[in-house]
Amino acid sequence: MKMKIIKLILDTATLGVALSLALVFIYSYSVYEVTPGEALSYMAASLGSSSGAVAEVPENPYNTLAQQLIDREEELTEREEHLAEVIVRSEQNEKITNLIFALVIFLLILLSLNFYLDYRSRRKPFR
Repeated sequence: MKMKIIKLILDTATLGVALSLALVFIYSYSVYEVTPGEALSYMAASLGSSSGAVAEVPENPYNTLAQQLIDREEELTEREEHLAEVIVRSEQNEKITNLIFALVIFLLILLSLNFYLDYRSRRKPFR
């Protein structure tokens, strides 16, 4: 007799849980347009994240080594980025320097041409 009552209670509880889940799925789909699979995966993730164990080990040189390596890697990445900026700036400065040099050469050619044409015009008498 007791077994029948326990079985009835368990069956009723199982049916209640199943109906509750079905109502949650129907509600989530109708209001939030979330499929039952997405809702179930969210529930499983929530359940898994709520239970867990925490263990803490006092700091020592061995368990802080990973953080030291991460910090060092970030520092090296920052240095690489800074160096890349310096290289880009130096390339831009080199282009500007080459442009200025070309303009100076062009002006020297024009100046020389001006002197030459002045010299030729002075040698020939005006007509």
